[in-house]
Amino acid sequence: PEETFMTVDSPVHIASWPTLKQCQRDVLTSMKKYHIDFSLISNCNAAEYPGKKGETKYLVSQVEALKQAIPFVRRHKEKMGLLVWIRPHHETISKEFLDLIEKNRDIIYGLKFHPFCSKLRITSPKMDPYFQLMEHYDLPMLVHTAKDKYSDVFYLGLVSDHHPNLKFIAAHMQLMGDNNQALAVLKNHPNLYGDTAWVKMSFVKQCIEELGPNRIMFGTDNPIDGKDTLSNPMYESYFKNEEKLKKRDYEKLMGKTAKKLFRLPI
Repeated sequence: PEETFMTVDSPVHIASWPTLKQCQRDVLTSMKKYHIDFSLISNCNAAEYPGKKGETKYLVSQVEALKQAIPFVRRHKEKMGLLVWIRPHHETISKEFLDLIEKNRDIIYGLKFHPFCSKLRITSPKMDPYFQLMEHYDLPMLVHTAKDKYSDVFYLGLVSDHHPNLKFIAAHMQLMGDNNQALAVLKNHPNLYGDTAWVKMSFVKQCIEELGPNRIMFGTDNPIDGKDTLSNPMYESYFKNEEKLKKRDYEKLMGKTAKKLFRLPI
């Protein structure tokens, strides 16, 4: 029988915006409103350096961030999973961190790394223990890419080249830069995928035409712009398939590629 079409959103965030509980409610409300079937959640409170003034008081260790996120994701595990936000600039893999992953492996589907929020390039040797963790558990890593000195997609391309057996996702495909740079890197690295967070659908159509339909997946950064982040016209264009992608390609973009990559139980 043909698979039921499902929409998967990755990455989705929880954080103390303004409180953890309110942010969790906003995620659930928006998922229902916009018919998101499954969300992959990461906890931004694990950022190593604050993105905005005043956020410092919310920042926690990668262990504490996991402890904050696990109960929420577990309560809703039929429609969400966890991407473990890592803090490689100041931390490494402790026994407690490893034990938490081991005990909650059923709801953990990958790692999340934000080079800008860690002030660390993915090429740093500090990343090596996390690459070993990915290999051990066969987990992909979603990586923030942008035109800044830490996050340039070029560095992710280097790492993808050095670790051909690992799978990486270039979130945003070079935010605030030239998306074509990300597409060029993806073309050269079959273990690298792209997501659509803050990427125009017209460019995603170009990616599918030049790269094929199996390496790009829907993502939004919900609810980084507030409880109605998904009302942004950029995301409405995806929900409405305004670029008129073929049914097969559209379903891969909106859910099937993520389901396969993260091995989601949906």
